[in-house]
Amino acid sequence: TRDDAPAMKPDPAIFNMVLTALNVKAEDCLVFEDSLVGVEAAKKAGIAVVAMYDKYSDGERSEINALADYTFDSFTQLMETLSE
Repeated sequence: TRDDAPAMKPDPAIFNMVLTALNVKAEDCLVFEDSLVGVEAAKKAGIAVVAMYDKYSDGERSEINALADYTFDSFTQLMETLSE
């Protein structure tokens, strides 16, 4: 949780802690995020990012979409894409 991380996003500390705890490599992971600081933190940790739409992040939408590896407006859209 946020309380467990030594620093808050966009610092990648929380993602690095999870990678270590799970003993996995960043390149073998995929993070789902809905905020700019979350996307920035995951990218700094070397993890690919799926940006999910959240109306509360509309003000940063262009930056989020530019940084993310994949973007989806809804989980329905994500599931439709995965089934193709």
